[in-house]
Amino acid sequence: MAGVGAARFPVLHQGLAVDHSRGHQSHLPAFAVSNTGERDSVGSFRQTDQVWQAWQRTLEIARIVEARVVLFQCPKSFMPTSENLVNFSAFVRRVERDGFRLAWEPRGEAWTADIVRDLCAEYDLIHCVDPFETMSVHGDMRYWRLHGRGSYSYRYTHADLTALRHMLAKQPRLGYLMFNNFSSKADALRFRQLG
Repeated sequence: MAGVGAARFPVLHQGLAVDHSRGHQSHLPAFAVSNTGERDSVGSFRQTDQVWQAWQRTLEIARIVEARVVLFQCPKSFMPTSENLVNFSAFVRRVERDGFRLAWEPRGEAWTADIVRDLCAEYDLIHCVDPFETMSVHGDMRYWRLHGRGSYSYRYTHADLTALRHMLAKQPRLGYLMFNNFSSKADALRFRQLG
């Protein structure tokens, strides 16, 4: 993820996750459910053996890469339905944190600030956001993931990077910043050069 210290839970997207925690890409041994028929057993924080096995594997990987934060990134299709809220709450209550902080990135307009704030406060989660989309509503740490303005293929402009620098200056909390777009490496290097 964003430099040293972040790991991603590999089963929530119902596919293969990629670990960027050490600045390289390596496919995590996530459940390859796309072709296995296990789709109904994983994703959406379901309370299944596959999900709990994946969480244990995530903890192992997080320890190996010396992560400080484990991020739960949710697709926009993960909506705040009654079923999803029950599953999410049960999962977060049950997980062993093993010294790791947990960050959560709900996406989509259905996740109102009140719902997110309440869940993050109740379960001590860092609210992860794309600051060009929305602002974090909870957490003593900042965790920002930039997905590209409008699309993953977006290349951040000098004006965008300058605006990002100003946003960071207004919120001087410790945290993580990750460019998660097609030109992420180039954008991150250009951002670093802004000083």
